[in-house]
Amino acid sequence: MTAEPPPRVRLCLPAIRESLPLIRHVIATLVETQALPPRRQEQVLIAVGTAAAGAVRHAHQRGPPPREVVIEGHVDPGRLVITVIEEGPGSVALLGSGDVPGGLALIGAFADRLELGPGSEGGLSTRMSFCLGGNTRP
Repeated sequence: MTAEPPPRVRLCLPAIRESLPLIRHVIATLVETQALPPRRQEQVLIAVGTAAAGAVRHAHQRGPPPREVVIEGHVDPGRLVITVIEEGPGSVALLGSGDVPGGLALIGAFADRLELGPGSEGGLSTRMSFCLGGNTRP
């Protein structure tokens, strides 16, 4: 008998506010299948929602929509990893600036690990890792 592969999600949606409820719903479904207490599940959803809302906001700052936001989620051994990728030029200036906007501070408060890097087309990739099992935050 072979083990089931770990859950994996990939969404590619228009970077508009109307996409945010669908992102939350899909990520909530992934989160609910993990060994996380309800409070921690909500923290994950807040972090992902904050990153996705920021990506939508940045997509409209420079150039006309439609741009896209990509959400990827998967389970590695012992952790849930969710990445939000902005397809536009929105926040690249944040990298290396030393400033930590409120949204990133909130994400960093909830994620066990937060990584920022370049996304496609000059955008920003926000990768959040959350420990599973007994290694979760209080």
